[in-house]
Amino acid sequence: MQLALPVWFSEDQSFESFVADGNELVIKFLTHFISGASQALSNSNIPFCLLHSLHGAGKSHLLYASCQYASENNASHAYFDLKMLQQFPASVILDAQQKDLICIDNIHIIKDDLTWQVAIFDLLNKVIEKNQSIDNPAYHCKVIITASQSPTLIGLSLPDLVSRLSWGTVFKLDPLNDEKSKLVIRHKLSEKGLEASDDVLNFLVTRLSRNITKQIDTINLLDRKSLESKRRLTIPFVKQVLNL
Repeated sequence: MQLALPVWFSEDQSFESFVADGNELVIKFLTHFISGASQALSNSNIPFCLLHSLHGAGKSHLLYASCQYASENNASHAYFDLKMLQQFPASVILDAQQKDLICIDNIHIIKDDLTWQVAIFDLLNKVIEKNQSIDNPAYHCKVIITASQSPTLIGLSLPDLVSRLSWGTVFKLDPLNDEKSKLVIRHKLSEKGLEASDDVLNFLVTRLSRNITKQIDTINLLDRKSLESKRRLTIPFVKQVLNL
């Protein structure tokens, strides 16, 4: 079965807009990994990479950025969020082997779903087989997966899938602390042409979710309301917009 799953990526979620403080090596690796640069691959040339962290550290942002980077380099890509895909047959993911880059978000969601685990295991094996027939690493298919924990701690019930995921390069993302969150918020506001005092930034940091996607949604809302009302960002205005 072939099922088209349209996904639109926000321009706000690129490598350039990702505040990489503490995660600079991850960004460097991903750009080389997607382009097929040999120094980014492990000694065994396994084309898998797994990013893991607690909720809200920017894993999905990095997958969106990876897809944008692939497009900019004329590479095809497919993005799958397993939070959404469980309502579809697991076989839908197998068609992705024809792409240059495959991004699979939230693999921990299927820890109790053996059918989906088998499908992803089969996909990884097909990617390996496909790459073995292509001499140039730049044209290899690559797979980037996100999870809440490392492969051995996710709780997947298919040992062979745990083994495959462990073959690739694994990164643990540094979480956002207050200072990093402030950097993210300041950067996002600046992109919108908005200025905020330290008091406003501190207020936002203590009240906004650490989830980068939710932060972007909130900043977009503040930007729209600021333009509509022609008001600058103050704590009373932010409270009014966010119903705090």
